[in-house]
Amino acid sequence: IFTTAYNQYALEAFKLNTVDYLLKPVKKEDLQNAIAKFKKHQPKVAPAIDIDKIINSFQNAQKDYKKRFVVRYSEHIKTINTDDASYFYTEARANFMVTKDAKRYVIDYNLDQLETLIDPKVFYRINRQFIVGIHSIDEMLTYSKSRVLIKLNPPCKIETIVSTERSSDFKQWLGGE
Repeated sequence: IFTTAYNQYALEAFKLNTVDYLLKPVKKEDLQNAIAKFKKHQPKVAPAIDIDKIINSFQNAQKDYKKRFVVRYSEHIKTINTDDASYFYTEARANFMVTKDAKRYVIDYNLDQLETLIDPKVFYRINRQFIVGIHSIDEMLTYSKSRVLIKLNPPCKIETIVSTERSSDFKQWLGGE
């Protein structure tokens, strides 16, 4: 809404998509009409956005996790369903998957990549070297400080210990949280 004592600028004002052009002295009725016209052209105020609700809907959305892995053994290539994996680990700069039938395969993913590809409700990274499946945990023992020693099935020759930093989260994960 433009207000001025000069009517010579009216044409320029309307070129700028003004709502109204009021000449001084401004009459109360003209001002009220201009404000009403302004309000009429304003978009309706959107209802307040509930950010928490949006975040929850994203968190509850089903993510499509990796269903199978392509592995090589000898000169063969084979697919293994993620459901058949017991645990993943790193040793001597190589990454391995161990299946429920105790077979070990080299995989093309590091543990950081695997964490984003497999279902966190089923698999948990216990330390820098291991990601274990909930179904592969055979036994747990209290270890030094707040660490937990895990006995895996199929057994693993490497000692599998939940790091101190992850112990609390690990226990929550075990409880289904």
